[in-house]
Amino acid sequence: MTRLSKITMTMTILSIGCIAESNSDMTAAEEVVVMQDIDKVISEAYAENISSPSGSRASSIPSLYLGMGYAFMKKYNKDQQNKVVGHGVTAKIGYEIKDVVSIEGRYGQTMGDIRAHNKNNTWQLTNMALYLKPQYQVDTITLYALLGYGKSEFDDGTVHNEAGFQWGFGADFQMADHLSLFIDYINMYSNQGFDTINKSQDIYLHNVNMGFTRTF
Repeated sequence: MTRLSKITMTMTILSIGCIAESNSDMTAAEEVVVMQDIDKVISEAYAENISSPSGSRASSIPSLYLGMGYAFMKKYNKDQQNKVVGHGVTAKIGYEIKDVVSIEGRYGQTMGDIRAHNKNNTWQLTNMALYLKPQYQVDTITLYALLGYGKSEFDDGTVHNEAGFQWGFGADFQMADHLSLFIDYINMYSNQGFDTINKSQDIYLHNVNMGFTRTF
C-alpha cells in the first residue's frame, strides 16, 4: 500500500469516527481534539512521503550526466627516463543504471603544444574510451572505479595508436543539486612499446582529470 493510500484510509477512518462521535454527546472541546488528531496524522504522513527515498536521488535512477574539465596527460618511457606531457581538456557522458553502477564514455586531448625532450612540440595526445563505473556513495562523496576499453593516440608528425584495457579511479564531491566536482586518474596504456615506438621498452600513458559533472 502506498503512503498516499494510507493517508486516504486514515482520513476516512478518522472522519467516520468523528461523525460517530458527533452523534453522541461530544463536546466542542472534544471535537477540536479529534480535528487536531486528524491534522497531525495527515501532516506526519505528508512529511514521511516527502523525506522518503521516492523524493531522493534514488528516484532519479536511471539518469544521464555530462561532465567537462581539465586534463593533464603524460606519456612516459621508463627505460629512457623521458616523458611527454601536455595540458588539455576531458569530456564525459554517462548513464547511471543503478546507484552503484554507471556506463561512461570519455574523450580527452591535449591543447596547444606539449612538452617533450625539454622543449615544446606541436604534438598531440588523445584518448577515447568506454568504461563500466562501479561506485559507492558516502554522504556527499561518491568513490568510483573506471574499467573498460579505450584507444589512445600519440601524434608526433606520425600518428601512433594503441587500444586495449584501461582502468582508473576517482571521486565525485557533491556541491549542489545535480552538480558535483570530480577528480580522477586513468591508466590509458601500460605495456612494451607504443605502436611502432620503442618496441622493447616500457611505455606508460596516463592522465589526471578535474572538472564538473551535471546530472539530469
